[in-house]
Amino acid sequence: MSAKWKAKRDDRSHSFWHAACEKFVNGKYASESAFLRSKDSGDLGIQDQRTFNRWLKQFRQGSLKNDDYKRSKSSPYDDVKAKLLEYIELRERLFKRDKCGLSWSVLKHKALHFAEQLGHKDFKAGDYFIKRVLDSGNKRCVSLHGEGMEMSEEEKAEKKQEFLNSMRDNIEKYNISLNRIYNADQTGLFFNKLPNRIYVDKAAKDYRGVKQMKSKDRVTLMVATSATGEKIPLFMVGKAKSPECFRLCDGKPPLPYYHQANAWFDKDVTVHWINRVLWPWHLEHHGNVYCLLLLDNCPAHCGLDSNKLPQKLILLFFPPNCTSFLQPADMGMIACLKVGYKAEMLRCLLAICDEPALFEEAMAAGARARRGCKGLAYCHKAHLLDAMEILQPIWSQDSKYARKESIQRHWRKAGLLTASEEADLENEIGRATVPNKSKEISNEDCEELCALFMQLETKTRYLKELPPALDESIVSEQVSDTLELKTIINGWVDIEEDEYILEDDLQEAIDELEQENKDDNEEYNVVDNDDVEMAEPVVALTWADIFKSCEDIRQFLMAKQLNSEVIAFESVLHKLRLKRMDNASSQLSIKSFFQKK
Repeated sequence: MSAKWKAKRDDRSHSFWHAACEKFVNGKYASESAFLRSKDSGDLGIQDQRTFNRWLKQFRQGSLKNDDYKRSKSSPYDDVKAKLLEYIELRERLFKRDKCGLSWSVLKHKALHFAEQLGHKDFKAGDYFIKRVLDSGNKRCVSLHGEGMEMSEEEKAEKKQEFLNSMRDNIEKYNISLNRIYNADQTGLFFNKLPNRIYVDKAAKDYRGVKQMKSKDRVTLMVATSATGEKIPLFMVGKAKSPECFRLCDGKPPLPYYHQANAWFDKDVTVHWINRVLWPWHLEHHGNVYCLLLLDNCPAHCGLDSNKLPQKLILLFFPPNCTSFLQPADMGMIACLKVGYKAEMLRCLLAICDEPALFEEAMAAGARARRGCKGLAYCHKAHLLDAMEILQPIWSQDSKYARKESIQRHWRKAGLLTASEEADLENEIGRATVPNKSKEISNEDCEELCALFMQLETKTRYLKELPPALDESIVSEQVSDTLELKTIINGWVDIEEDEYILEDDLQEAIDELEQENKDDNEEYNVVDNDDVEMAEPVVALTWADIFKSCEDIRQFLMAKQLNSEVIAFESVLHKLRLKRMDNASSQLSIKSFFQKK
C-alpha cells in the first residue's frame, strides 16, 4: 500500500462513506465491484472493495451516520417561523412593484403579530429568533443604494420627455426667459464636524475600527440657481430660535435664517423661503414678472397653499425618482459647495495653529468667552455664525467652488435646455462638461483637503494641547496612510447623505418624540423634601404637538425615500393614536346622562 493512497484513505470521513453507500443502494448496481468501477463511486476503485463492504454493512445496520448532518430541534414557535418566512418571501416578490423594503423592527412587529394570531401569548420576538428565521430560509439583508433599477432607460426617457413638454408649455404660456427659470434643492450640513468615522467593507483589513459620530450639530441649506448661472442667496434652517452666537453680529446674520424643531424643511419653511428669499431676489433682479421654479416632489414642497405664494410664481415638480438625472443641483453643485465649506473651515483652523503665540492667545480668550459664542476664532468647533461667514463668500463670489460657468454646465448636464440654448451656451463656456460621477469630489479637491489635514497634523503635533475643534478627530490619530486619508476625506464630504447617518439622525428624532410622550404623562415633578415648595408644573405637550412632530418625521422619511422606515414609523403612529383614544374622556349622550341621574 503506497503512502499516498494510505493518506488519501485516512482523509475520508464518515460522511464520505455514508454518501458512497447511499449512492450504491439507490443506484441498484449488480454488485459492489460494479459500483466501484462506475463513475458514481468518485475516487473509489476496486482496491477499496474490502473497506467499502465494511462501511456498507454498517450503513445497512443504521450505525453509519453522516457527520455533516445536524439534528434539527423542534420549536414551539415553528408555525410563527413559517408564517414570518412566508411574509419575507412575499415582500421579496412584491418589492419591484411597490418598492417597500423591510427592516429589523418590522420583522419583529410581524413576528409578534403572527404569534398573537396563532395563540402564542408568551412569545417574544428577540433578535436571535429573527436571525434563526433568516438562516433557516437562507435569507440575507441587502442594503439598497440610490435609485438603481427603479426605471428602465425607456421609462426614464419617457418621464423626462413628459416633464420637458410640461416645462416648455409653461415657458411659452408665460413668456419666461432662461434667466427666470430657477431650480432649488435642500441639503444637510454638519457644520462643525471633522472626519472621525468611516464605513468600510467587512472584508477590508486595512482600516481601524469605526468610531461613533460625535458632532451632530446639523443645519439644512437651500441652494437655488437660475438656468443662466445666477445664484440666489443661500438660506439656512437650524434648530435654535435665537442662537447665542448671533449676539456677535447684533442679531443680523450674513445669511437668511429660520428655525425648525429638527432643522428640516417642511411646508411652512418652504413658504417662508419663497416669500422672504426667492421672490424678493427675483423682484430686485427681474421685476414683477413670471418665473418658473423647479422643485423635487418631496412632501415639504408638494401641496403648498397657493394663497400664500406670489401669483406670478409657477411651480413645477420633477417626476418621482427622476431628480438624480434631471435636477441641476444634484449634478455636483451641492457637493462643490460642501467641499468649499470644509476646506475653508480647515484653513481657518490653520491660520491660528500656524502661529503658536496666536494659538495660546486664542485658547486663553476662549476660556473667557461666553458659552455658545466659542467658535473657530478661539480654535473651538464652528458655530452657526462661523458657518454663515464661511458659506456666504463662497456662494456670493465667483469662487472655484461656485463658479457661474460651473453652474451653467450643471444645468446643461441635466438636459433641461433646448438645442439652441445649449449651442449658445457652448459658444460662451465651451463644450466641456462636469464628470459623470458628479457627486464624488474630484481628485484635485481630495488632494487639497488631504494636504490641509496633513498640515494640521504637523502644526498640532508640537502644541502643548490639542485645540478643542480637533478633539476626537483623525488629526489626533496621526493618520499616515495617504490612501486611508483619502478614503476618510471622501466619506467626510458626503457624510450628510450617508444612509447610516440619516438613520441615526432619524432614530434620534424618534427617541426625542418618545421621551416627549413620556413626559406628557407626568404633570408635576415629584419632590420628596417637605421643606421644599411644590415644583412648578411641567409644560406638557398636547397631542396636536405630538402628531405635528410625527408628521414632520414622516415627511422626512418620504423625502429620503426610506420606505421600510415609513412602514415601521406608521406602526408607531398607530400605537400613539390608540393611546390617545384610551386617554380620551368619553362624552355622555343626553339619554345616558338622564339614565345616570
